[in-house]
This record gives sequence, structure tokens and C-alpha cells, in this order.
Amino acid sequence: MVLSYISGVEKVPFTSGLLGTRMEHAIEPSLDELQWTIAMARLIFGPSMNIQAPPNLTPSEGRSSGDEWVALIEAGINDWGGISPVTKDWVNPEAPWPHLSHLAAATAKAGKVLVPRLAIYPEFIQDSSKWLDQGITSWVLKNSNSLGFARGEAWSPGIAKESFGELFLLSDHDAVKTSTVAASIHSLKNDPLFEVNISVGIDGSIFTPPATSTQVFSNAVLNNILERALAGLTLKEAEIVQLFSCVGEDFRQICVAANQLRSSINGSKVSYVVNRNINYTNMCSYKCQFCAFSKGKSNETLRGKAYNLPSEEIARRVREAWDRGATEICMQGGIHPEFTGETYLEILHSAKAAVPDIHVHAFSPLEVYQGAKTLGLSVSDFLLKLKRAGLGSLPGTSAEILDDEIRDVLCPDKLNTQEWLEVMRAAHAIGLRSTSTIMFGHIDGPLHWARHLLRLRELQKDTGGFSEFVPLPFVHMEAPLFLKGKSRKGPTRRECILMHAVARLVLHPYITNIQASWVKMGPSGAQALLMAGCNDMGGSLMNESITRAAGASHGEELSPTQMEALIRSIGRDPEQRTTLYGTPISEQFYGSSKGSNPCCLRLPSDSWPMILGQML
Repeated sequence: MVLSYISGVEKVPFTSGLLGTRMEHAIEPSLDELQWTIAMARLIFGPSMNIQAPPNLTPSEGRSSGDEWVALIEAGINDWGGISPVTKDWVNPEAPWPHLSHLAAATAKAGKVLVPRLAIYPEFIQDSSKWLDQGITSWVLKNSNSLGFARGEAWSPGIAKESFGELFLLSDHDAVKTSTVAASIHSLKNDPLFEVNISVGIDGSIFTPPATSTQVFSNAVLNNILERALAGLTLKEAEIVQLFSCVGEDFRQICVAANQLRSSINGSKVSYVVNRNINYTNMCSYKCQFCAFSKGKSNETLRGKAYNLPSEEIARRVREAWDRGATEICMQGGIHPEFTGETYLEILHSAKAAVPDIHVHAFSPLEVYQGAKTLGLSVSDFLLKLKRAGLGSLPGTSAEILDDEIRDVLCPDKLNTQEWLEVMRAAHAIGLRSTSTIMFGHIDGPLHWARHLLRLRELQKDTGGFSEFVPLPFVHMEAPLFLKGKSRKGPTRRECILMHAVARLVLHPYITNIQASWVKMGPSGAQALLMAGCNDMGGSLMNESITRAAGASHGEELSPTQMEALIRSIGRDPEQRTTLYGTPISEQFYGSSKGSNPCCLRLPSDSWPMILGQML
């Protein structure tokens, strides 16, 4: 008892068990006795305690098909402890470990899902500043997911490896492909150290149960939540957290519901826009911890040198984009310390003077706020100036996570949640529509995602100004926060798919377009999202550079021909659109279909002046 007390005072996670007591040589208990002990422990300690029972020490008493394990789950355990696929139990060598597939089947039979965890329980990971030594925090974060369980997969957003081979036809209720346990053993003959890598499936479980299995959660609570979401009712914060926490069959059920809702609203069409990104400067005075595009580690192989595009180059890129069939240019950049509101108006003038008919989708709420401040104007007055100068709509970036608990760490000097929402409300009030986004998978979790979605839903209900919702998975490779060992490796596949599926449900009926980011997810990942509630593929993105600066391997451009082939490959119908979901004029539509090869597009070179700046 003294050891337990000291461990708590010193914030050292501590397990407890009945070892070295006078019962050591007693006759082994029956299954009934073990069940009774577990049940009493659960009643005494309550729902938050982790109660563990080693499966290899469970009395079978002639039972088969894992019924003895089912009995322990029904008595109140939530954990099987440590199980090794390649070593024996050295404490009890006469009791071999069960095969994980058998244990997963028994767990599913009891209405639960088998998921891997790290040596430390999830609740301690989620409160890492209190319980984890700084020396291991980085490793734990790299190997955990948003729920605090083991990550269990090598994939991260931005990685070129196509790891969505487990594509599942959700509308046809096909089961998710069963995942395998991949053992990577380093030459045991020459090296006493070895490791075993447990791989989880796209649904977050070790072994996906058959589609006929019934999880306890999906029988009642989940059905009720989904019914209310499909009816367009506002879900509670806790209900959305539950949706984001789903694995196994519950995960699949959410995806099916989201896809069916997408089908009823958008039909079989998948839209996209032909556009070009123009990032006019990567110089920025802000210190956002997720951003590898602007000021940070000097890595010219990714971001290139600091630059500030002259107006002539902006105009040339706009003309070139129009000639290739683009209907939109998306312009954003860092918050240059010398930029004022007049600078943004000049950038806008350069674009519209070059091609008056092109739609300019530009300036994040942060840039709008900054521009207004430098001119001594209200946000509304500055937005009116931009609109009169030809601004067509605003990107919903700089939202990151609309929860100040996260923003205080992620981007402490940026707009707070309320300020971001106020800029968007002001834009919508004067007829400027915008997209909405979330950038997730770093230090955030289901609770923060739920708050974010509810805030977007509330604003959209009032204004109707959001054209779409665009989830942006965190690309970790060159992000300062990750390089400091303070973030996860971006969201998992399950988390990415759930973000789009849950958004479809939570934002219904107010936001009807949910976009899949092929830049972050890769083409294969985007296909998976199209089968989980998405109806839009975003833009073809000539010259996307922000994601690549963070370390992504894809994102330069996906031509209309490639885009349409990808969409048709899953049985859907592609449809080219404008920024605000209209129909492109025929000249631009045909221009995009015969546009020059992406590799022939002029990129920054010595043929135009680049204004270099000192990194802050």
C-alpha cells in the first residue's frame, strides 16, 4: 500500500495485482470465482478503472470457442494485458498465449473490439504533461493515436505509399478487409533484441470481425445518434466524441450512414474545380507550430528560399492558369511583416487585371484581420474594399482547430476562435462566401473536433455562407511541433475517414459539400473518402506547395483527366465545377481538358525576379 501511495504522489503509473501473498500456493480459482472477483472489482472501482485478466490464465472448464473469455468481458474487464505472439509467458510457462485471431473473435463475440495499446494506458497518454517523462513523450506520441491507443500503422498523411488497399464498398455493406499481424523479427540468432509490429486495419482493430458481429455500442446508442444526425438534428458534444471514438463494426456503420446521406443529397456525382494555387510569399512573422511552409527550419530542399512574388509574376501565373482552363486562382501567403491592407488590394488588382473573368479565392481570415488592422479599418469595411476590387470568396484556412485550448499551443499568436468566426460572419454578411476547414491529427482529439464542428454548424445555420467543409490532415514530417517531439504523426487512416464521415453527419443539413483532400491523402486515400461521405475532390491545384513543404510526396497537380479517371474507377460520375459549385463556361471547360502537361508549367526560375527576405 505504501508503494501504491508513493507512486501516486510521484505521478508514476502503477499496476496492481495479487502477487506474493499467502494465496500464492492456494488452489486455482474456478471460472465462477474469477468472474465474481472481476465483477466486484468493477463495482468497487467504478467505470474508469482498468481491470485486466490475462487470457492464458483463464480457467476453461471444458468450454470452447472462447466462451470463457466472453464470460470475463461480461464480468467487467476491459483489458487483456500483455500478449506476445512470439514468446511464451515466462511467469507461467505452462500457459501459452492464445492466438490473437482467437482472442479477437472471442472479444467480438462479447460485443467488443480488440485494439492494441502501448504499455501505458490511454488516459495517461492523454494527460502526458502530468504522467510522462519528457524523455519518452516523443516516442509515445509518435506511436499513439488520438484515443491514446497504439497507432499500429506506418501510413501518415502526405506519404506517397498507397496504403488504402483495403478499400471497401460501404454502400454494399462489404466487410473491411481483415488485417494481419506483421512480425518483424531481427535475427534472433545474432541479436537478443527483437520487435513485433502489430498492424491495425483501416477500422482501427487488430482483426476485423465479420460484418454479422454485433458490438454493444452499435446496437442502441450508435443507432440513436445516427438517426438523429440523419434527421438533421444538432448532436451533443459528447455524442460527436462517441462517433469519433468508434472502431470495428461501429466505424463501418458510421461510414455507411455518411455515404448513404451523401448519396441522397449529392447523388453519384463527384465534383472538382480546375484551379491554380499562388502562394505569393512564404515570409511570415507568426510562429505557428504546425507550419513548415513559412518561417522555420531553413530547408531549401522542401520550402525553397524565402520569397515574395512581384506583381508581374502573379499576373503571369494567372494568365497561364486561365490559358490551361482554370476558372479559379487560390491566393494565400505568410503574414509578411511589411504587408498592409493595401498590399492585399494590390495583389488582388494584379490578378483581376490579368484575367478579369477569373474567380479569385483568396486571403485567409488571418490575412483579412491583419489587412484591416494595418489600415485602421473594421474587418467589415476592409472586406467591402476587397469585394469591390474583385475578391470572389475566402478560403477557410487559419481555422486549424476552433478551440482555444489547442490554439494556445498550436498557434498562440494567431487569431483566437472567436476572432476567426467573427471574420467569417462579417464576410458572409456582405455576400462573400467561404470554405470551412479543420487541420487535425497533431495534439488534438475527438473533444476538440466535436467543438470545431459544432461551431461551424452554428455559424452556417445563421449565415449559410460556407460552400463546403474541407478536412486537412496534419502532415507531420517537417512541422516544427513534430520535430520538437511534441505531436503525433498526423491522423491515422481511421481518423481521416471518420473526420469526413462524421462531418457529413454533424453538419447536415447546413453544409452539403464535403471535400476529400487528395493532396494530403493521396489518390487512393481520396477514393476511400469518396465512399465515406465525400462528394468533392477539391481543385487540380497547379503548383500546390504548402503541403509539400511539410514533407508530403504528392500535391503538385492532379490533371482533370487524372481526376476523372480516379472518380470513375469507383463507379462515380465526375463533374467539373466552379468555385461556388456552378458550371464552368464552355471555353474554360474545354481548355482544361486539353491543357498542357503539368511538367510544362512554368515554375519559379531566374526568368523573373524573386525578392528574397531574411528569415525571422
